[in-house]
Amino acid sequence: MLNCTSRTQVQKIIHHFVNDWYTTQLFLHESDTNIKNVIKSLGFVNRRFNRLKSLAQYIINNPTWSDPYKLPGIGQYGADAWQI
Repeated sequence: MLNCTSRTQVQKIIHHFVNDWYTTQLFLHESDTNIKNVIKSLGFVNRRFNRLKSLAQYIINNPTWSDPYKLPGIGQYGADAWQI
């Protein structure tokens, strides 16, 4: 979520992911409209929404994933951070 976004912006909405959508299943069952309303303050709402949904679906379909480079929407920076 930090692509083209400040930490301050993300801090304002992260509680939804931590408290409301604390499992991938809860996130995938949330209405698209509600998710978009939450993340719209970050900008690029459709791009972020599509990436988050793709990532969540990938995790559901590949529960034993181990290579962060294969995760949808995760680039070099995110994959390197995972390795740390």
